Amino acid sequence: MNNEWKTINNEQGIMNNEEQRAKSGSKGITLLFAICYLLFVSGCSGIFLEKPREHQGQETGSPGVPDGFGTVEVSLSGRTARTVMPDPVGLDRLSLEYWFAGNGGAPEKKEPSEGKFILETGTYTLTVKGFLTANDPESLAAQGEKSFTLTAGTAAETVNVTLRPVVTGEGTGSLEFGLRYPSGVTVETLTLTRIAGEESPIDLLDPVPGTSGTDPVTLSGTKNNIPVGYYLLRAVLKNGSTTEIGKTEVVHIYQNLTAKTTLAGYTFTNGDFEAYLVTNTGDTGAGSLRQALADVPAGGTVRVLLAPGSVIELESSLTLSTAKTIAIEGNGVTLTRASSWTTASDTSQLLYINSATADVRISRIHFKDGRATDYGAAINTTGILILESCIFSGTRNTRSRNHGGWAGA
Repeated sequence: MNNEWKTINNEQGIMNNEEQRAKSGSKGITLLFAICYLLFVSGCSGIFLEKPREHQGQETGSPGVPDGFGTVEVSLSGRTARTVMPDPVGLDRLSLEYWFAGNGGAPEKKEPSEGKFILETGTYTLTVKGFLTANDPESLAAQGEKSFTLTAGTAAETVNVTLRPVVTGEGTGSLEFGLRYPSGVTVETLTLTRIAGEESPIDLLDPVPGTSGTDPVTLSGTKNNIPVGYYLLRAVLKNGSTTEIGKTEVVHIYQNLTAKTTLAGYTFTNGDFEAYLVTNTGDTGAGSLRQALADVPAGGTVRVLLAPGSVIELESSLTLSTAKTIAIEGNGVTLTRASSWTTASDTSQLLYINSATADVRISRIHFKDGRATDYGAAINTTGILILESCIFSGTRNTRSRNHGGWAGA
């Protein structure tokens, strides 16, 4: 302020007379006050705009919120799954709409103000919709819903909404797929079958996808206009005229989005054709699970190649008695007791691994209605057991003791 003061005095040309210095000082003080006032006014954004009334008597509420209202902030997150599904769609790629249905009324679209919504107090259901293209209802890709109660006189509430891809209705999505395999191998089957549906499988080999390379060969393609829903992707490859191998995986088709398989997950080598395959639901004999477990060597893989919903009915326990490391790759097959198998004992689990040094990895098998008198009902093992995406239901043992097995599973 000293520089401003000197400037005012110099402009009036008065520096020597004490009285005039005093008068000048009085004028300078008055002018300085005016300048400060103008600076204060000019620094207040929107000072001439009418402001909302603040809530009277509100201890923790937000300033500028009228009586009987409250403020809400919305926090969004996504949801993923361990299946083939589209890449996560970033919120920055979506055009978001916020619909509030309050106190039993119809949903009303609202826009946030500085990241908050000002609402009357009451009970609300918030629906958040994410569109790939603004103002295009057909581009709806994700949606989430959350109910909450807003009370006056409280701090801004944060409502957490999880956006999930749209998998209902009449919309469609796409699938990008790829396979890599050695020369001399043919792709026998590559289909999408709706889970719990009656539609015919979708043939991903029609039209014929493009290929590149000779050894290995890479097949890739995109299938569009697939109705939204949950599907089982099934790939079967044949080496010459003898050995078949394959893989099945759950695929989510979401509206307006593209699911993608990983090429690494569908890369096959010559060694894969040495897998021991389950090709029928018989209890014994060639192609059965029991025979494959008996034949598979240490380090080998038993791979189930059965139609979706297949059930293997056992007449006795499947038994592994040798110390070996193996993998059992199911495809959602159900393993249960045949009606003729009525006895139960300490070793009558569906799978009995009688080796303390066995190392077994099992994926995607439904163990159902196992019975035993002890040590678990579905699986009994004293070795290493790794389970991935398996289901256990209806298993029961008749004792409360629980040691050494997969008791109660």
